[in-house]
Amino acid sequence: MQSISIQHSGVKTGRVMAALTRAAQRKSAVILGLAIVLLATPSLRADSGGNESEGGQLAGTWVGNAGSTLAPALASFMTDGRVILSRPVTVPTGPGIFELASTGHGEWKRTGNHEFVSTVWFLRSGASVEFTGLVKLVLTINLDRSSDQLAITGTVFIYDAAGNLLGSLPQPGVGVFKRIVAGE
Repeated sequence: MQSISIQHSGVKTGRVMAALTRAAQRKSAVILGLAIVLLATPSLRADSGGNESEGGQLAGTWVGNAGSTLAPALASFMTDGRVILSRPVTVPTGPGIFELASTGHGEWKRTGNHEFVSTVWFLRSGASVEFTGLVKLVLTINLDRSSDQLAITGTVFIYDAAGNLLGSLPQPGVGVFKRIVAGE
């Protein structure tokens, strides 16, 4: 009698396990499908919409001047919201006085139709001092889709090595950047 009850219990357990396995497989398929939809949804990325969209596309690499009297710069805006900005490393700070600046790293996001904002941080150093502080550059970016150019205005915030704000100043004039196109 006991062997029948154990055998019956094993069959029952097998049915329960099979039902649980099928339920887990369905849930896994639903979760996988949801993950694929979320990863593929452009509106969840920093640069929602491509060139054809109403909002325009900022993602790409651009060359231009950050301000009317500033040296040229290269800016790369990635689709995930990261930005890398490079400019000449020597920054004049007065007659015969200069500092050195690193490549800038930061983030960007869409704020409106053809409008974006970006914050980029640079490391500062002197001719004989390895680290003198940080520079934060906050940019307002407008994309002209017809000419595929950026108009950029911004503010520079300068910090000492201890992180204290030394001052801020607007960038001189409006910077104009043109997209770098592969093969051109």
